[in-house]
Amino acid sequence: DRLAELKIRSPSIQLIKFGAIGLNAIIFSPLLIAADTGSQYGTNITINEGDRITGDTADPSGNLYGVMTPAGNTPGNINLGNDVTVNVNDASGYAKGIIIQGKNSSLTANRLTVDVVGQTSAIGINLIGDYTHADLGTGSTIKSNDDGIIIGHSSTLTATQFTIENSNGIGLTINDYGTSVDLGSGS
Repeated sequence: DRLAELKIRSPSIQLIKFGAIGLNAIIFSPLLIAADTGSQYGTNITINEGDRITGDTADPSGNLYGVMTPAGNTPGNINLGNDVTVNVNDASGYAKGIIIQGKNSSLTANRLTVDVVGQTSAIGINLIGDYTHADLGTGSTIKSNDDGIIIGHSSTLTATQFTIENSNGIGLTINDYGTSVDLGSGS
């Protein structure tokens, strides 16, 4: 059949036949390379996909933290994107992973891993700002050698397929009237 022969010889059909369409998008796409960064402090923090935060800065009490917003009425907007890791190892004190202190702050992440180890104490995530909202997406994990998450002050936490691993302390502490936690399915 001459029409079939013509279709096969057509360059666009040959590209489809051999799967070459879209190949240049794969070859020339910029590579995403995860970066290592130190402690993050402020009211507007955005971390790139796959980055690793290592707690290397002490709070006013002398304890290492990974991510922290200022206390008070200034809301923080913390976007940790996809596949971010927060590691804090305080060999002599209280290790703090993510501390959200500002009123009306937000924390968003997906497949977040927080791993904290402290000599005297540790907390994975502490949502202590009034009316804070944390959305940890799907597949996030909190690991701590003490407490996993503490939430209070009419704040909310949502997550699905969520895991808390701790060897001491309490996995999830919910304080105060109006505070809510929705761990969805698979948690």
